[in-house]
Amino acid sequence: MNPSSFTVRIGALALGGMLAAQTPDRLLHATSPDPATSSQTRVLFDQPGTGTLWALGSTYKASFGSDGFTYVPFFGSKAPQNHPVHFVLRSVRVAGTPLDFSATTTPTRKDSRVSFDRGAVREIYDLAPHGVEQTFVVDGALQGDVDVELEVVTDLVEDSTREGVQFGNPLGQVNYGTAYLVSGTAKTEIGSTMLGGRVLLHVPAAQRGPGLVVIDPLISTSTLTPTTMDSDLPDIAYDATTDRFAVVWVHAFSAVDHDVVAELRTGDGAAIAGSFQPIEISGDRFSSPRVANLNSADRFLVTMELYRPLDPQGKYTIWGRTMDAPAPFGTGGLFQISPVSNQPQQYADVGGDSGTGTQWTVVWNRAGDIVARQVSASGVPSATIIPIEVSGTDACFYPSISLSNGNGLTATPRWCIVYNRQVGSAAYDVFGAVVDSNGIVTKTHAPIVTGKYDLYPQVSSPRVDTGSGPSFMVSYERQGPSPELVVRVLDENLANLVPETNLTRSFGFSNTFSRVESDGIRFAATCKIGANLRVGTLAILNNTLVLHEALQSLASGDYPHIASKRSGGGGPTDYGIAFISNTGTPTRAAIGIYQGRTASGGFNRRSMGCGLGITPSGRPTLGGTITFTLSATGSEQAGMLLGVPAPALALCGTCSLGLLVTGPLILLATPASLPVPSDPIFVGGTVAVQGFAFGSGPCAPNALRLSDTIDVTLQ
Repeated sequence: MNPSSFTVRIGALALGGMLAAQTPDRLLHATSPDPATSSQTRVLFDQPGTGTLWALGSTYKASFGSDGFTYVPFFGSKAPQNHPVHFVLRSVRVAGTPLDFSATTTPTRKDSRVSFDRGAVREIYDLAPHGVEQTFVVDGALQGDVDVELEVVTDLVEDSTREGVQFGNPLGQVNYGTAYLVSGTAKTEIGSTMLGGRVLLHVPAAQRGPGLVVIDPLISTSTLTPTTMDSDLPDIAYDATTDRFAVVWVHAFSAVDHDVVAELRTGDGAAIAGSFQPIEISGDRFSSPRVANLNSADRFLVTMELYRPLDPQGKYTIWGRTMDAPAPFGTGGLFQISPVSNQPQQYADVGGDSGTGTQWTVVWNRAGDIVARQVSASGVPSATIIPIEVSGTDACFYPSISLSNGNGLTATPRWCIVYNRQVGSAAYDVFGAVVDSNGIVTKTHAPIVTGKYDLYPQVSSPRVDTGSGPSFMVSYERQGPSPELVVRVLDENLANLVPETNLTRSFGFSNTFSRVESDGIRFAATCKIGANLRVGTLAILNNTLVLHEALQSLASGDYPHIASKRSGGGGPTDYGIAFISNTGTPTRAAIGIYQGRTASGGFNRRSMGCGLGITPSGRPTLGGTITFTLSATGSEQAGMLLGVPAPALALCGTCSLGLLVTGPLILLATPASLPVPSDPIFVGGTVAVQGFAFGSGPCAPNALRLSDTIDVTLQ
């Protein structure tokens, strides 16, 4: 900047609170919430491809476009509407002479600075979590008074009876404080007035020194309501390559403006710095986000429902946006998934691919029909709309699609889609269909349960390790005097593998907020009992469901969604559960990690060694792998035995054998990696491993040494 220019800086500082819930509580292994309350530490920027740049701070959002700068104060999540304040630079005069500048220009951004290059005038905005600093850099070759005129367009009312300038209503106000001329460290008050809907800033020539001139008033937001945003409607998915969960949820900016945001977490639930991302933060009402992973691309697709009450082409439409799992967590452009129609398009859900597939499948409700569409890894919807149920004779709604199709884990990857069919005022059937990885319907619209009052069906990722193709758990909430949660397990043709099982009567589940998921071997189911969310593990034994882990308390909350690591191409352990924690104000998005296993089991060491070390690693869960390593073997001949545990049999000194010598014994090399069977019938079974070495031990013959015995109980 040359010394013949001067700068007018207008600082818009939104005060009065912090934006909470952008960093979900870390709830590991169903423990209590992390007590730390996070706050927004950086401004979120978004360019969704619509020509407008958006920013979200702690108590405001802002937009930048060819029409100028708009500041939207946050007046509380329940505010009936937004109240934007649109600032338009109308004139800059030096010594009464208007400077010629470009009224319309495209903004550019670098880091947290947004600039409009208007020729003789540069308009600059430096954004911080609590406010926006506005700067005008004007050609200073002319001498004399400087006058800057800003048009203000807003439905907020300026209170002329109060000192200074402010725009407000009963919910709060935007205060435009005293303006100052800043020269170095000195500050001198200058005139700022509001006249005819315009802010006038005046710098007398006598106050201008050489070089830059800075005018710096303070703009702040004050409200009568809590200045924190409520969170709502979370969802979760997993990417195996990066070992990351993506959590998406709604920020309620006002009653008519819902934003969608996302954050990535490690496989154990820890926050990943810099991953808090905007998915959609414009002034529109986007809601009901759902997310699924494409493992081959290490990318997530977020689907959303847009509500525009005055849109003649349809008040409800379905939109999507991709987000990368690796840093820097890039997002693609916003795109419409549902085709242009005057019919409402609602209740979208999305299924991912855990293998080498390159397409997501999105399902939604079109009026009374159920339709689907595939989306490529680059975020391009297929030209084909997939008819699931479009007869026009059935009224169908609330579709749910399996989070994964099991690709890479089964020879016949499939998505299962379930939905309600309305039969009467008090009769709702559950129907379904099956789609392959290419979007071909392999099982058309078919009944799953009829003649009951069953609502809100949900479907798990496939159980794939049985050798008989994928199978799915379907849950539905049975209405009545005593509401119940009911499930069944279906094959890829929607035939029963496990008949209807009432989880309420059998195991104490409730029918509220039920969700089901599979790790490829067993199933996990969630529900809400009282104020607490619960989760438990179910397995199939002899075509019957058994409870492998009793209901565990997660937290006080609502709206859980669950994703297994297997659904994103990972191993058969651990689930991520996204939910809304309602223990404080505002409501906050949260994540819990559930291991999905039996409560007892694991490794148990029995001390009976004499100079030889043994170390187990891994987790003895179904489908997993455990490893045993011997230490202090020297150059001796060494190995391990796998067998049935037995009481210690003393050999000599402190050396004892912990395996049944009359039972089967398997000789293992060292180190030894052992695959754990996938069949649930083995859960609770115990084997033992003990190491040996010959050459320098106290026991004859052959100077034998032994390690401790490790008992392994499968989980």
